[in-house]
Amino acid sequence: MKTSINLISVRFIAFLFFCASTIALTGQAMPQIQARFSNPVFDMETREYFLDVELNSVLAQENLFGMNLRFFYDATYMEFKGVDQFHQGYGLLGDAPKPFVGNGNSGVQFFSFSHALAYINGAVQLLDERFPLAIPTTGWVKAFRLTFKVPVTVPNEAEFCPSVIWDIEANNSNGGFLPGSDGLVMTVTENQRSTRFVSKPTIPFGTPFNWAYNGSETMPFGSIAHSECISISSTTAVDEFDKIDAEGYALYQNEPNPFDGKTRIKFVLPYAQEASLIFYDVDGSIKEELKGFYESGQNQVEIQQKDWMVESNVIYYRLKTDKYTSKTRTMTLVRA
Repeated sequence: MKTSINLISVRFIAFLFFCASTIALTGQAMPQIQARFSNPVFDMETREYFLDVELNSVLAQENLFGMNLRFFYDATYMEFKGVDQFHQGYGLLGDAPKPFVGNGNSGVQFFSFSHALAYINGAVQLLDERFPLAIPTTGWVKAFRLTFKVPVTVPNEAEFCPSVIWDIEANNSNGGFLPGSDGLVMTVTENQRSTRFVSKPTIPFGTPFNWAYNGSETMPFGSIAHSECISISSTTAVDEFDKIDAEGYALYQNEPNPFDGKTRIKFVLPYAQEASLIFYDVDGSIKEELKGFYESGQNQVEIQQKDWMVESNVIYYRLKTDKYTSKTRTMTLVRA
């Protein structure tokens, strides 16, 4: 498999070369930014599968300038469709990325897939400097969303766990998996206006999705790891996620439901704030309250089965803030 470095790649490499020299001279620590795929959602009607791309800063809060969109996925289960839901002020740099699909053995050789892999190469950049995305050190922030199409040949399974892998090796100093590729590259805004650069490089870390490195520097580089699975036979349709009330809040049905062991609850907040998920038994008694500080937009909490849940297989829950209380939803625990 071969790939070429396009104009987008050259721009990012130029930023890295010149800005790294500036950081070396000033003695500043190079920012460390982590990227992950999160919040899988499947729309049964359109057979589209969605993943958020979220970021975290290791050392200090930084503002994202840009990142190249380089990742692999298992072409057996999905087809890449596009990028949307950008944080305000951001968008694609250059043409929309299109998938390059390798031969039938490429996925087996690189990542222990069963058949072919697909590769995406594009870039996202800050287009309006009034709206920089702040990358926090505590928690994660959504930068944009990826959309894939699940072919009709893929069966509607209770556990759908496709692998998506950032183009960066376990030892990120080695760059990408492809010969000559720098792999995942991210830049942040340059606040030192004494320099002539608007961005500076980072040390990038990319967490693979449903896949794990084996530490090898030879192929295959790792193997499939089913850690973020959803059902594609009975999930909440995506159009429910458009049902946000007039105040900007929404609480959704847990997924999966019924559940055994653990489940996920998603909700939307109009702005970053403290919020609680409150759980009740059939008598209306509060059994547990999960409180935390959450970002604006969509959030997700994973709920582990607790001892008190087995008292009744029907559990009620609400979303509550200091100014808002949602309607009650019901989830069901599968009895052993």
